[in-house]
Amino acid sequence: MKTFRSRTRWIGEKKGELTFENGEKVEFSSPVDFGGMDGFVVPEELLIASLNACLHMTFLTFAQKMRIQVQSFESEAEGHLDETNDTIRFVGCTVRLRVLVASERDATQADKAVSLAEKRCFVSNSVDFEVSVEPTIRVSRTE
Repeated sequence: MKTFRSRTRWIGEKKGELTFENGEKVEFSSPVDFGGMDGFVVPEELLIASLNACLHMTFLTFAQKMRIQVQSFESEAEGHLDETNDTIRFVGCTVRLRVLVASERDATQADKAVSLAEKRCFVSNSVDFEVSVEPTIRVSRTE
């Protein structure tokens, strides 16, 4: 079993400081809509960012194992909060992947790597809302 840790501490007003195991720190607040302070990372963004980063790294892990010549890779995630059963919760997340590869063979393999990443991402497998992955895979065209 692998264990991950973080610490928080209140730093005044409606702000906190999140410290990760490696010593990195991030100041955070609640969303402005919920009485938080503008200009800070919010917990909801951290959850969606974790999901996005996990899918990102899981895809790249499979791409490396499959010897796919990835020339660029970007992803963006969008999570949706809604009120259900008198509580506010995430009801879904869409992750859009943009992959540029060197050949048609790499494109076919990249599609398989996306499917594997969807199935194996630790974070998306741990949430109780739907995570949709929308890949765009293109082959580099050299002039």
